[in-house]
Amino acid sequence: MLPVVDALQVVVAVQILQGVVLLGGIVYLARRLRSVAEDVTWRDRAQVQPLAGELSRLDATVRAARAEAATYLEAVFTGVQGISNNLDAARATAAETLNELRQQPSQGARPPPFPRPQPELARVASR
Repeated sequence: MLPVVDALQVVVAVQILQGVVLLGGIVYLARRLRSVAEDVTWRDRAQVQPLAGELSRLDATVRAARAEAATYLEAVFTGVQGISNNLDAARATAAETLNELRQQPSQGARPPPFPRPQPELARVASR
């Protein structure tokens, strides 16, 4: 029976050794997995930082373009407002002129568009 006990002890010792090796393998794989995860995280951060910088610059460019567009649109609006004011003034002047013409008594002959030069002034101008 001694050889059977020795064989069983060897089998138990081998199983214990396999258990220890299996436990050591699990610990190694867990550490390796953590190391790979840290490497992936580090690489991701290394790739994201330049992108974040570019996005920040792009954001600044977009804000500047928006400000420039707002300034341009404000200038256009001011110009349109000025044109509108000029048109309102021209319409008011035209309406006043039309009212003045309507209030004048109608004459048979219309006045000449330009005043005729007087003879004395014509002689002085020709000298």
